[in-house]
Amino acid sequence: MTQVNEQQIRDLIQAHSVLLARDGLATLYENIFKMAGFGLGGILYNAGKKAGEQGVAILQNELGLSGDDLLYAALIAFNHSGWGRAELEHNGDTIRVHVHDSALAGTMQSRKPVCHPIAGYMAGFLEVALGRKVKVRETACVAAGADHCIFEGE
Repeated sequence: MTQVNEQQIRDLIQAHSVLLARDGLATLYENIFKMAGFGLGGILYNAGKKAGEQGVAILQNELGLSGDDLLYAALIAFNHSGWGRAELEHNGDTIRVHVHDSALAGTMQSRKPVCHPIAGYMAGFLEVALGRKVKVRETACVAAGADHCIFEGE
């Protein structure tokens, strides 16, 4: 793995992002679910996936990163963006991402996982970084009573 410049990644993400208060985002997201229901999950997953693809393309094109460096940079970008604090487990074809302090799940209560945009975002950046199709599903969610959110890619 080459040397990844974390400050350069933060600056790049800052230049391509819109600042939004976490509480405001959480309230907006919770109200969307109240109005539209859980049938919205697929739409939110696909929107998140497109955002993940676009975000990792910025890192790839502007910093010339690929492979594990790109994956590491995407994780830095995710954490810096304020969506949560993610830790990646990557063993062969198995990918698991633990997200603490999810910006979406923290204020909600649900019987099922609710972080569809984050799952999609991870699918998007993983597909580009790994160069293969990846389907990500949330297997544990703070909104459903878990300690932290867990996303598994296959």
